Amino acid sequence: MDLDAYVLAHHADWSRLEELLGRRRLDGDEADELVERYQQVATHLSVLRSAAPDPTLVAHLSSLLARARNKSLRPSLHGPGIPHQSFAFESNAKHARANMHLR
Repeated sequence: MDLDAYVLAHHADWSRLEELLGRRRLDGDEADELVERYQQVATHLSVLRSAAPDPTLVAHLSSLLARARNKSLRPSLHGPGIPHQSFAFESNAKHARANMHLR
């Protein structure tokens, strides 16, 4: 895998997730986008770990995902966060789809 090309192709997704994480509050569309970006970046991290395990990039994406998980599960001071059940459902659905392809 050409790591530089992969970074170039997906850097905008990672930057957008970071931008969403920097916002104090998210509206409904942004919360949905946060979950979508989380799933995209989780896939990117999985690909990188298996094909081109660059420790610095893996650590950066892992940190982004941890921050996204925390933000999605933590209610804000000004209103509710993303409902836990919704995020858990999305995550479980993704893992179920992935496991179906392995069998």
